[in-house]
Amino acid sequence: MNRFSTYYRAVLDDIASPAEELANVITHGLGLLLALIALPVLVHFALIKGNPVSLTGGLAFGAGLLLVYLFSTLYHLANKPLLRKWFQVLDHIAIYFLIAGTYTPFILLYVNTRPGYTVLIVLWALTAIGLVYKIFAAHKFRLLSTLIYLGMGWAAIFIIGPMLERVPATILLWILAGGICYTVGAVIYLYRKIPYHHALWHILVLAGSICHFCGVILAFSPQAG
Repeated sequence: MNRFSTYYRAVLDDIASPAEELANVITHGLGLLLALIALPVLVHFALIKGNPVSLTGGLAFGAGLLLVYLFSTLYHLANKPLLRKWFQVLDHIAIYFLIAGTYTPFILLYVNTRPGYTVLIVLWALTAIGLVYKIFAAHKFRLLSTLIYLGMGWAAIFIIGPMLERVPATILLWILAGGICYTVGAVIYLYRKIPYHHALWHILVLAGSICHFCGVILAFSPQAG
């Protein structure tokens, strides 16, 4: 009973004002619409690239986008505490999938070396660990959870040398821009006293996703090699 009381209390604490919740739904509802468009576009460009690696990367990234925006939108639409709780858990799990899915096409295409594969394996292992953690301790250690997201997001520092050597400059700029958007958004997310802080977080997440989408599409272009 105490466990469920803790869950309900944490979920209820997250419920914003009606105006703020509407903004939350609109911002990631738009993201869901764009993700539904992005997935087939990614598959199309991956098929043009003409290798299984591109298709794997495109599917991983596109699926991550779709999961994040789907469960985030459902979470903010839900008004029953138990339903809202589980959509929030799925939303948080989807973030792990999006981070690992974002790395997948870039590593498979450009950093397909032992260090690159090691980083990719660690990211997907952390995704699996995060899935278990979010199911059984979804509302505990929130700061730690955010730091893990950020740590996964900036795992590129461990392969920065090969990335600088192999990834085209324009694609690197899109990757960097997306990372900055996510990082600034995570900082705003922690400052809950800022009005519409969650909607601002959503907007920056959406901006980061768009930046990384542009980077992946460029990576799939024939000119990218």
